[in-house]
Amino acid sequence: MNNINVIDVIIVLIEWSYGIITTGLAFFAILAILILVFNAYNNTKRKGKKVRA
Repeated sequence: MNNINVIDVIIVLIEWSYGIITTGLAFFAILAILILVFNAYNNTKRKGKKVRA
């Protein structure tokens, strides 16, 4: 019984940390896409001025 409980706890911890990592990566990916879209919008808005980052 004790061994089964320990294995269950380890599996739950692994799944929990995996879920946090994947949601964090998805959040950062969405954030990066938003930043890229915002930069592209700003670049098209100021087409007259050549802005080098």
